[in-house]
Amino acid sequence: MDVDGVLLNWKDNFDFWLENNMHPKDVELIKESKEKFNCISYAMHDRYGISEAEMIYYIKGFNQSIHFSHLLPIKNARKAMDKLVSNGWIISTISSYSDDPLVDELRKSNLDKFFKKTTFYRHHRVGLNESKTSFLKHYRNKYKKEHVCFVDDKPAHILDGIKCDIESYLFIQPHNKDHRLINSGYGTDWENFLERYK
Repeated sequence: MDVDGVLLNWKDNFDFWLENNMHPKDVELIKESKEKFNCISYAMHDRYGISEAEMIYYIKGFNQSIHFSHLLPIKNARKAMDKLVSNGWIISTISSYSDDPLVDELRKSNLDKFFKKTTFYRHHRVGLNESKTSFLKHYRNKYKKEHVCFVDDKPAHILDGIKCDIESYLFIQPHNKDHRLINSGYGTDWENFLERYK
């Protein structure tokens, strides 16, 4: 299961931090981009109208800040995790962020703040923009005879999950709500997910 955009609201904190920490020329670019294009792409550099390298620089800066440990839960995420665990689900997270022990600690402290300490079996990290396929394959092979499910807000990760023969769902957010996966029955939110697996 993904964390940012699925369990925790990364985007709103990032937006606030970005407006207060970015280079003045980038502030103008972002303002211009939002006014002209109203872009809702998953690719954040497209959304904000700056280069991919600049966006990665800002994401790393945010993820190493104290703001990264103060993300609020997505609506119904806590209720969903409690319900799934009480029904016997084993939940692990796979999250994309920098290879940095400090960031690992910030992530763990944020999850511990809002979710019971027994909620998650394991936490895994992949680098920014890296595939989650190796972990998806690991869980598919580890639980060959059991139901394995994957939830993420990035369409490419959901397509990887489907290729790994894992039941995969795209968590609906403004940046992916028009993606073809949603219209093909792969979209979900926590209310819908709990209804499916009650």
